[in-house]
Amino acid sequence: MRRIHTGVDTVTAFLATLVAGLSLAVPIDFRWTSDSSPLQLNLLAHNQPTAVAAGAIVAVVIATVLTAAGSELVSWCTAFGAAAVIAAGHLLGRSPHPATTLTTMNFLGTVVGGILLGGVGAAVARFAAPTAGWILGMVASVSVAVALPTPQQAESDPLRPGWAVASDSPPVWLIVVALVLVAISTYLNRRSVSTVRMTVELPLAPIVAGLLLLATGLLTTNWVTNGEGGTAMIVAAVALSTLVTGGAALLLPGRDGEFVLMAVAVTAAGNATIAATLPVWSVPLFVLLTGAGLAAGMRWPRPDVAFGAFAVLALCSIVLGYLRNGSRPVDNVTNLILAVVIGFGLGSTVPRRASARVLGAALVIGPSAVLALRTTLSFGACTEVAQPGAGVVCEYDGHASVVPGWAALTMVAGCALFAHVLRRRVDKATVDR
Repeated sequence: MRRIHTGVDTVTAFLATLVAGLSLAVPIDFRWTSDSSPLQLNLLAHNQPTAVAAGAIVAVVIATVLTAAGSELVSWCTAFGAAAVIAAGHLLGRSPHPATTLTTMNFLGTVVGGILLGGVGAAVARFAAPTAGWILGMVASVSVAVALPTPQQAESDPLRPGWAVASDSPPVWLIVVALVLVAISTYLNRRSVSTVRMTVELPLAPIVAGLLLLATGLLTTNWVTNGEGGTAMIVAAVALSTLVTGGAALLLPGRDGEFVLMAVAVTAAGNATIAATLPVWSVPLFVLLTGAGLAAGMRWPRPDVAFGAFAVLALCSIVLGYLRNGSRPVDNVTNLILAVVIGFGLGSTVPRRASARVLGAALVIGPSAVLALRTTLSFGACTEVAQPGAGVVCEYDGHASVVPGWAALTMVAGCALFAHVLRRRVDKATVDR
């Protein structure tokens, strides 16, 4: 019976986190924007990184509070309430009022997605298999978000499955399935025993670390996107991101900060390496390989090997940039190798506390200076299409510059160095006892 219980919780954690991640990364249904003014659409795009960061901070706060409460039932009830709100929002969003403010709905969607992410993360913190499902769901949400087409791509590509069309993501049926599974897991855990004595003392270290990291991510992303400072601004953004990441990791107790450092390395190397859009057929394979790497990392944890692998991937992106080799087969192979390394790295550093896990997940989903840098440098000349409503088409070459690769390599090296310092500090504290 316990195996069935664990299996249900694992599947629930995966699907609920997939929905939560998509609600954070792709919070607005494109159908809601069809009758919106250009001003609303511009405000939506401008505030998107801030909305994602806000949802990520909420996820960290929720996970910290629920971890302090020490009740799995409370965590599952919180996750169920958030999933119900997401389902209701998407059902009502199919016929929005003309006066609906997209920016407000965007913030509401990301905040509720953050509550779901933090609630499920706290609920499964004590068990290895559900935790693995939760981490895998987080990675899957990012890969699905990358693979989602724009409405124009969806219309022109008949091979896109219906659920993946960007006009409805996450799809209502997936939200409903996740809601039902969360309800089942809540029922199965109704008699769960609190693992710690409930306390009014709230550990502030994860919340402070989250605020520092996410605020720095927003700040450096804006620096890079504006592009006014040139090379000096890029160097300052990379240096600030690395130093703040290391300082925030050292704030966390024990080795929990190692997961945060690995998450930043995942984000840096992944954003410098992965193709601009993942082929839809590769998403299940990407998730499967990530799961295999995750299982290997949890079984044979070697964070140093993972950091080295991310450094090699960053070097590969630099070499491809110098060669200007952007062929699809090379990108596909690189994506699949990246999936294994991501799983192995995250699996090698799974922290004990749910708050640190949610903080790492928030950094993977949240704004990234490397992604902003690569996007800014990859767009070329833009031309306006003559057809009415066709908009503007811009040239894009993901290997147009080697700067994102060098930035990623610097951040990975910095994270590896801080991880070494963190391990030595923990080992020294253990010996002193």
